[in-house]
Amino acid sequence: MVPVASIVSATVRQPSSAAIGFGVDHAVGRAVAGAGLVDSTGLGADEAASDGVTGAGDAADDAAADDGDADGLDWLEHAATRAASDMTTASRRARAAGQEVRVRTIMGTVSDPAVSATSPRGGLPRGWLAAVASCTHSARSTSGVPLADVPFPESTVKFGIQIPSFTWPGGAEAIGPTLGRIARQADDIGVDSIWVMDHFFQIRGVGPAEDPMLEGWTTLGYLAGQTTKARLGLMVGGVHYRLPGLWVKAATTLDVLSGGRAWLGIGAAWNEDESRSLGFPFPPLGDRFEMLEETLRIAHEMWTGERGTEARFDGRQYHATRLMNSPQSISKPRVPIMIGGGGERKTLRLVAQYADATNVFGGPEQIHHKYEVLREHCETVGRNFDEIERSNLQTIYLARDSPQQIVDRFGELSDAGAQTIIASVVSIDDPSQLERIGREILPHLKAL
Repeated sequence: MVPVASIVSATVRQPSSAAIGFGVDHAVGRAVAGAGLVDSTGLGADEAASDGVTGAGDAADDAAADDGDADGLDWLEHAATRAASDMTTASRRARAAGQEVRVRTIMGTVSDPAVSATSPRGGLPRGWLAAVASCTHSARSTSGVPLADVPFPESTVKFGIQIPSFTWPGGAEAIGPTLGRIARQADDIGVDSIWVMDHFFQIRGVGPAEDPMLEGWTTLGYLAGQTTKARLGLMVGGVHYRLPGLWVKAATTLDVLSGGRAWLGIGAAWNEDESRSLGFPFPPLGDRFEMLEETLRIAHEMWTGERGTEARFDGRQYHATRLMNSPQSISKPRVPIMIGGGGERKTLRLVAQYADATNVFGGPEQIHHKYEVLREHCETVGRNFDEIERSNLQTIYLARDSPQQIVDRFGELSDAGAQTIIASVVSIDDPSQLERIGREILPHLKAL
């Protein structure tokens, strides 16, 4: 299997190796503009990158200065959507079939004047040069199997939803039925996971503290009865709200009753106001990090073997005499653990040592930096970085952003290293929102 795609994406600082064989719409970008002519046949991505990236910014600016035809740009945006999808689909199918993909991308020889139009100064939009490339690219199969006959590979980008608000028409009586309908619909359209917050008051940025808020583990138990496929978890739990044994037993119970679909999402917490208001102790941050690490150590012991290590535990924050867990989780080797937060010195170190997933905030540049910090921690502790699932929390607002804009944004996050996108959906109680996501967004994640 020798897939080749000779361009590296300069806009998201993606390692060149990640451009090989897929994401031609991402990879073309500004690099082709600088290359002028790139023939990828037999060319490795690293070698092509040195040719393609050099001068890309200057070339793009020069082109923009020569011609900024708005009508042509509109045409390109439409063409790029189809071209990027076609090229990426062909490349991914070829890889799945063990085929060699040879793509010849030529800039400056396209006769259609509309295709020659350029973007505004400052860089080319994602997928723009894919429209140009689609006019001249070719893919040849070394096995003789037509690309159309190769099954489409499963998406490498997972998609989950977070439900952060329960302020819906009908008041408290309508919360249960509405939540159940949302969960069933999300499960039906194929979301990978469903998450709720671990708060007792509504949080700033979502609504006033007085808005309805459900306790997290109870809500997940309800969702387990409404769904059959999606994994379920807290995004993420506040460590000080429960003792370690309860964290593990609650997650195990959810895992057993859901048929192995639980996550343990947990972090050092931050909401002092709701903690003080309801009488939860709120220790200093340093103590909460100690609580978090000891909770993670206890979780690993309780999810070991047939019913836990049954050992004694003596830490600075917690003491336990018999770490037994029966029944044991269905998920193996344990209920997967997600640690939320991007603290570079402590949080990401704990991810490297104890977690199966990380969730960090921010755009492509920010999350790429966080993932690189995580990689360094993994090297320090001897952990395989690729064992850790990398997720990012986003918002889907279909009244403001088109499905294509959302897919493009998720593509940039994927290029930066995110493997799972978890989205809060504005007006999720409106069935048309998840319907559109299932029809207009999820199928296109297969091309990322």
